[in-house]
Amino acid sequence: MHMFGPRRIGIVARWLLLFVAIIPVFSCGGSPSGPPAHARYSLALSPNAKDPNAKDTPGRGGDDPNDRDDRDETSETVSGSSLASTSTPTAGSEFASGSESESASRAATMRIVAANLTSGTRQSWDPGHGTRILKALAPDIVLIQEFRVGNNTEADLRAFVDDAFGPAFVFCRENNVLPNGIISRWPLRQAGVWRDAEVADRNFSWAEIDLPGSTDLWAVSVHLLSSSSTKRQRQASALMRLIAENIPSNALVVIGGDLNTRTSGERALDVFASGFELARQARDRRGNPNTNAGRNRPYDWVMPNYGLDALQIDVVFESQSYPDGFVFDTRLYASSSSSGSIEPALPRDSAAQGMQHMAVVRDFRRPN
Repeated sequence: MHMFGPRRIGIVARWLLLFVAIIPVFSCGGSPSGPPAHARYSLALSPNAKDPNAKDTPGRGGDDPNDRDDRDETSETVSGSSLASTSTPTAGSEFASGSESESASRAATMRIVAANLTSGTRQSWDPGHGTRILKALAPDIVLIQEFRVGNNTEADLRAFVDDAFGPAFVFCRENNVLPNGIISRWPLRQAGVWRDAEVADRNFSWAEIDLPGSTDLWAVSVHLLSSSSTKRQRQASALMRLIAENIPSNALVVIGGDLNTRTSGERALDVFASGFELARQARDRRGNPNTNAGRNRPYDWVMPNYGLDALQIDVVFESQSYPDGFVFDTRLYASSSSSGSIEPALPRDSAAQGMQHMAVVRDFRRPN
């Protein structure tokens, strides 16, 4: 019989290689209404489809000094993630929380939040402390780290986004041990990952967000290593090269997430400052810019490029204005007169077991 002869085996092998090559390394989810009219890539996941790679491989939970791999420091991007969002959220679903007047006042703005708000012993969002914090902030775009929910299936991720933001929001998430991701109120034209050669358990996640009007926003979600400032500098340099190679020079761009920076004078921040605005540092209601649990290190950042920074406006939270952005520590709202004003967040959410970071918020006018 010739069923398994060399020619047939060669054909089968080529098909298997093609199949492996197109398996996406990230998960995407959109609104239940199907792919957008402008979808340009063939590997779009429907919101009800289960990504075969969506479940994380068990691994260590944290930054490891030996957390290296042998991947090339290349700008490998994975396209094929145009998401299944077809419309702007309706008035009832724009914000997960907040009054109607707050929604109306933010109609032409966008709120961007950096959020590594996992808690508990598994570095996941399951305990709910971080979810309540995000609901209180009502962001439009979230640059999220350690995006681990339940068993990390498409259904688990979709349920998390629906609960925290509403069913009209879309998301994109890399499939890794400590995945980065992007959640957006507006559709994503494309999304993917750029490999981070310094660490094995996460990469740089990026997306082009289809804002209302003619101008889009490029967003990059990052989680730099905690083990070495030298490695963080190399990660920052690699990311800046990837942005220069892959994003138009006149585009609006934001980088955000957990940089694990120990001081505001780290060289990694100097690298980012060559193209992104870092002079304005978000602060909490007492003026503290630091974002780790002990509130003595500037771990987390939302960094707009200079074109986007020109559109920055004050963050207003609980009647207080923050011209350089806002750091949300629920522990500062523990008094009886203010604890109810941050609902559904609770005063002790930022003190939860395993909560190592504060959310960082910056608001902008939407471009035309």
